[in-house]
Amino acid sequence: MKRIFFPLLLLAVGQMGAAQTNSPDVLGNIHSDSGTFSLVGARAIYQGNVHADNPRMKLTCAWLVADLPHDNKPDRHVVATTNVVVDLSGGTNQSWHVTSDQAVYDFKLAGGVTNEIVTASGNAKAESDKYIVTGEPLIYDMQSHLFSGTNYTTIFKSSPPIPGGTNGSGAKTNASAAHSFF
Repeated sequence: MKRIFFPLLLLAVGQMGAAQTNSPDVLGNIHSDSGTFSLVGARAIYQGNVHADNPRMKLTCAWLVADLPHDNKPDRHVVATTNVVVDLSGGTNQSWHVTSDQAVYDFKLAGGVTNEIVTASGNAKAESDKYIVTGEPLIYDMQSHLFSGTNYTTIFKSSPPIPGGTNGSGAKTNASAAHSFF
């Protein structure tokens, strides 16, 4: 597997899940079978077994294209397609495992307001230890930590009972009892 490392792309993809900072020490790497980078348009294209890693996010897909910040514009646009898997951590103290056919990341700074949105489409599903969220598309606002979408569903996972534990009142819990959100 060919190893490709572009610091500018790391600023684009590496910021997925992190607020913009002026820190130049955003670290990570991107691997793919092949890739191209245009210095003129600040666009990187990765093809085949794409793996992007940084401390807050891991992404895999078959194809990734990123329009990077340039000409004093911080805006970023990243599209990942085919068997997209994103593992996000931090922010809300929850880790999310997101799968979809395509994911689009947009970062825009306008009038001092940061807009940072991830839109997953095509069998989009986000799962944490507490929830499963689906939608078509499934939209995640990284600033407000809100999911939204059409045909939107949230499944509230039950916490597994603690064998021999108590229910808070001192009474023993039934290890086989079902827990419900409602």
